[in-house]
Amino acid sequence: MNAAATASFEVTVSDDPIYVSAIAVTGSDQPLYKSESIQLAAELTTTVFDTDADDMSVTWSSSDTSVATVRDNGEVTGVAAGDVTITATANGSEPGQAIVEKVVSLKVMVREEKSGVFDDNSKYMTTHYTDTKMVVTFNYNAG
Repeated sequence: MNAAATASFEVTVSDDPIYVSAIAVTGSDQPLYKSESIQLAAELTTTVFDTDADDMSVTWSSSDTSVATVRDNGEVTGVAAGDVTITATANGSEPGQAIVEKVVSLKVMVREEKSGVFDDNSKYMTTHYTDTKMVVTFNYNAG
């Protein structure tokens, strides 16, 4: 005689939102010069392991746009010499909880240009070429 077995169970499907729980910013160790750009990137961690948050977007901001600006993609451009903080804010933070953001400090530097100017370059300077480079010799006498 074959006995038939029957089992029943209930499945509950939950659509709980997944939030960003932490943010890290990479790329801030690069030097930043006036009129040049560096690329920052935000790495987000969520409340559920190995799963994207419902909103993985990041808002970038600069504490002083007269020193450095930042685009929506994290590209920072130096405007003038000075110190600035760039903030990356996770838009997928849990409502009612602390805002998930990361602040990085950057120093914008200016590249110094050096040049020599003489009244008659032919008296003080010679130029010749080798296989791969140009050699310039300055003869300077301060006296």
